[in-house]
Amino acid sequence: MAGQITAPIQALGAYADNANPGPVPGPTGLRETDALAAAIRRYAEAREAAERELTQLNATLEQRIAAAVAERDTAQARLVEAQKMEAVGQLTGGIAHDFNNLLTAIIGSLDLMRKEIAGNARLQTLSEIAIQAAQRGAMLVSQLLAFGRRQTLQPQSVRLEHALADIRLLIGPATGGEVTLATELATDLWACWVDRGQLDSAILNLVFNAHDAMPRGGTLTIAAINRTVEAAEAKRLDIAAGDYVRVAVSDTGAGMSPETAKRAFEPFFTTKGVGSGTGLGLSQVWGFAKQSDGTATIDSRPGDGTTVALLLPRAASEPAAAAAAVAAPDHAVTSKRILVVEDSNEVRALAQSLLEDLGHQAIVAPHAEAALAILSGDQAVDLLFCDIVLGGPIDGRRLAELARVLRPELKVLLTSGYPDRLQPMPGDPPIIAKPYQQADLTARLAALFDA
Repeated sequence: MAGQITAPIQALGAYADNANPGPVPGPTGLRETDALAAAIRRYAEAREAAERELTQLNATLEQRIAAAVAERDTAQARLVEAQKMEAVGQLTGGIAHDFNNLLTAIIGSLDLMRKEIAGNARLQTLSEIAIQAAQRGAMLVSQLLAFGRRQTLQPQSVRLEHALADIRLLIGPATGGEVTLATELATDLWACWVDRGQLDSAILNLVFNAHDAMPRGGTLTIAAINRTVEAAEAKRLDIAAGDYVRVAVSDTGAGMSPETAKRAFEPFFTTKGVGSGTGLGLSQVWGFAKQSDGTATIDSRPGDGTTVALLLPRAASEPAAAAAAVAAPDHAVTSKRILVVEDSNEVRALAQSLLEDLGHQAIVAPHAEAALAILSGDQAVDLLFCDIVLGGPIDGRRLAELARVLRPELKVLLTSGYPDRLQPMPGDPPIIAKPYQQADLTARLAALFDA
């Protein structure tokens, strides 16, 4: 009798202590023992459920930790990349002014030399070669500025299908031979908000790169669709969530390795042979897209071709009707007295020579204070031609304001080698970018004095 009572109790005790991992002992016929068994069974079931929940929570927590670590690593990599790009941008912005001053002096001097050697065919040829080389140097500076997102943009509402139709006229002959050109454009494309000239340049860069990737021929495809980028994707792409137009240029060439694709947007990185490219084409495209508040992506695998895509922000309105073109004046201005304010000795001397060669009287000043002293006197001056960035405390824009206080009827022409200073501000006089040539000055002066 005692065994019938104690055995079930001992079994229940062993189960409760986990000494017996099997099922809870069955009914014994003793009410108290069976009630205890039922209670232990409920406890065991609850504990098993809690253990399962804890296991699931642990797994979920591990997944969240792994995702957080991956997100942190991705964010850190993006930050490092952004810092690298910003450093290059600051470097290019800093050297652009100096390079443009040098190129202004070189190109302008060669321009004047051509007139002096008009009868010497050999020297004429050499001067043309030198001018073309200097102009390529100016283009390289422009491409670096594009990568550094420091070029001057004039965004407007652009219908991509219209832009691509114009571009196709340019690229048709260049993509001949064994390369087939195809376009795939959505019928309801949104207008995008971009600088039209830089858009054309970016797409042409992509087309020529794609063409070069298919020396044995293939298919070059330009495709465009509307894209709405949600928050998660926008964070990954480092752009604002919203509506974009996606334009992609694809080739059926050899493709790139992951390592090459990762570096494709870096400035001066190229897989082409020496003398076949500067390595600035894709970096210029990337810089243009980022400065336009969009982005550029690259998708490539060895043996499977390459696709470079631009995401460009949707315009808030449709493009305005094109204004009628105004013909540039085709005549030189009669002799004027022009005050040249330039802190670079070389550029100041060149500007004086260019203007005097055109028949004008050039009065020179190395800084704003000297210019104000001249303007405060009795010497006649018809035009103030000054650099925006001057060495002293008064810059060109402020000098123009002070000059007009002293002489309200004075005409003003600004110039700069800093691309971010070329963006017109409200009330600004006209601006001519460095490097400039004599023909550029002639046209600007004619426009100013004909107004």
